[in-house]
Amino acid sequence: MPDLRAWVVVLARGASQRMKQPKGLCRLPGDDSCFLVRIVTLHQQAGHSVAVATTPELHALYAKVLTPRQSVRWILGQAGSGTGHTVTAAAGELAGSASHLWLHPVDVPTVAMPVIQLLQAWALKKPEAVIVPEYQGRPGHPVVLPARLLTQMKDNPISGPMRPWLLAHSQSGPGPKVELLKVNVDDSSVVTDFDDEAALRSGSPTGIENGPV
Repeated sequence: MPDLRAWVVVLARGASQRMKQPKGLCRLPGDDSCFLVRIVTLHQQAGHSVAVATTPELHALYAKVLTPRQSVRWILGQAGSGTGHTVTAAAGELAGSASHLWLHPVDVPTVAMPVIQLLQAWALKKPEAVIVPEYQGRPGHPVVLPARLLTQMKDNPISGPMRPWLLAHSQSGPGPKVELLKVNVDDSSVVTDFDDEAALRSGSPTGIENGPV
C-alpha cells in the first residue's frame, strides 16, 4: 500500500478587499466556526497534517482562533506574489516529509468529509497523479499534488497562476509528465467560494471557483 503522508496547505495570503475582513475569519450565518477553523478541523479529522500559508500580518490574527489541539505549521510570505509562488514556498518546506500536498483555498470552507475520503481513496489508487475534484465538469478544490511535483517545484520555483504549470506537466512534450486525474463529485462545495460581504451575509457562494488553484 502506498505511504500517504498528506500535508494540507490552506491558501490564506489574500488581502480580502471585497470581503472587508480576512476571509479565514469569516463565518457563515449560524456557524460558530470561522472558515479557517472549519478547514483545519476537516483535514485534521481526516488524519492530515495542516499548514497555513499566510502573511505575517494575518498570522497574528489567524493564530488566535486556533486552539492548541489545532496545531498547524505556518508558512509565511507576502501577499500578491501569485499562487505558484505560495505553493512553491510550501513545497520547499514540506517536500521532504509529504507524499502529497493538498491545496485548499481558505474561501472554499464547506467541503465535506465524504469528498475528502473520496480524494484520499483516489490518492491511494493513483499516488503519482494530480487529483482534481470536479462538479458537473467544473474543476475545484482541494487539489492533490504528488511528491514528485513538490521536488520539481523546490528545484525550479514557479510564480503566477498554477493552472498553466500543472497543464504543462500533464501534456505531451519534453520533461517528466504526470497524470491529471479529474474526479467527479456530487457536491457543489468544491467549486464555490465566498468572495464578498453580500455572499457572506446570505450564506450563498459568490460564484464558481476557477480551480485548480
